[in-house]
This record gives sequence, structure tokens and C-alpha cells, in this order.
Amino acid sequence: MRLYKKLILLGGNSSLVENILKYGSIRKDYSETILLCHRNFKGIKNDSTIIENINPINVLEIFTNIFDLNPENKYDILVSNTPTKNLDIKNNLMLEWSLSSLKLMNFFGSSNNVNKAIFLGSVISFIPFYKNGAYKSIKKIEFMLYSELIHKNNKKVIFCILPPLSPGIRGLGKLFAEPKSYWAKKLLSEFNTKENKIIMSSKLIGIILKIILALRKIKL
Repeated sequence: MRLYKKLILLGGNSSLVENILKYGSIRKDYSETILLCHRNFKGIKNDSTIIENINPINVLEIFTNIFDLNPENKYDILVSNTPTKNLDIKNNLMLEWSLSSLKLMNFFGSSNNVNKAIFLGSVISFIPFYKNGAYKSIKKIEFMLYSELIHKNNKKVIFCILPPLSPGIRGLGKLFAEPKSYWAKKLLSEFNTKENKIIMSSKLIGIILKIILALRKIKL
């Protein structure tokens, strides 16, 4: 059977994407992997198609151009577009990238080319009084858009609330950290499910998160 499904990874320089690229199942399940990078690609160049130095203002146009090249193809998309925790809100380009997920959710939900799109959030945005700032506010807005407008009406778009990922975690986060390698494999497997659900950890941090969401009357 001819492969027709392609994988797009937005945030090509993230360490999670680096782990995803290590799995051989990508070459078996997808005819092409496309990496979209905010800046120059810093990883190991394999057989992926790489688009670098993307201006966030043009991100919808870039996806439209990709889809128009092969309109018969379907795409799985991972949006690892998480801004740095030290986000400078005075940096207009950085802020535009951080908010681009909001535009992409609606676009992917209405596109015939999208098989499934997974947006990555962070458990940090749900912890009261912890690391307040622009980063946390943006991740909250992303999730509220998804839970209020997308989750109820669209099975193409999924939201994943990531726990702290190791290695690279310090302080309190170490108590709840889970391996990046595990989540890289899990996210790839989620593209093959038909469920429209919020993806989260099955461990203690996930249980705590479910309680928080239940108290806020957010359906999983």
C-alpha cells in the first residue's frame, strides 16, 4: 500500500522533537517528515524536509502551501510551539510565535488535509501561584481555547498537557518528571487513536491534574 500520510513537527529544535525523530516507526508510518523551525535547525539532518527561520506571521500561509502541494495527502501535526519560560513580552516576534497556536487550532480543525493535530501544553499552567508570568498566561489561554471551543466540536485537534520532562528538570519538578523518550513514543501512538481526549500523565501528577480540571468543571 502506498504511503500517503505525512508528519509535520512544528518546533523542530525542541528536545522532544529530537527524541521523536529517533523512532524508526516514523519512516514506516509516514512518507515524509517535515520540520518547521523558528530559527536555524540545530539538530542532526536526516532525511526530513526542513523549513527554517519561519516568520510567525506567515505560519498559516506556510501550512497552506504545504497542503496545496499534495492536496490528496493527509497530515499528522505536532505543535511543539511552547515559548521559553523566560518569554520577553516586549519581543514582538517571540510573542507572535507564542500566540500562533491559537490561530493554528482553528485552521487545523477546518482543514481537510489534517488527519490529527496535537498541541502541547504544560502542567505548569495549572499550578496556582507557581511561576506566574507571560509563559503561564499564554499556556492557560491555549488550553481555554481548546476546552471551550475545539474539544467539544472537533475530533481532529487534541491537547496534551505534558508533565515535567527529564532530563533537564531541576527543583520541585524532579518529583514529577517523566522521560522525554517515553512521551515521544506516546505522542506518536496518539496519532493512531480515534479518541478525542485530553492527553495527560497516568502518574501522580496526572491524577492531581484530573482533580484540578474536575473542580473547574472541565470535561476530559
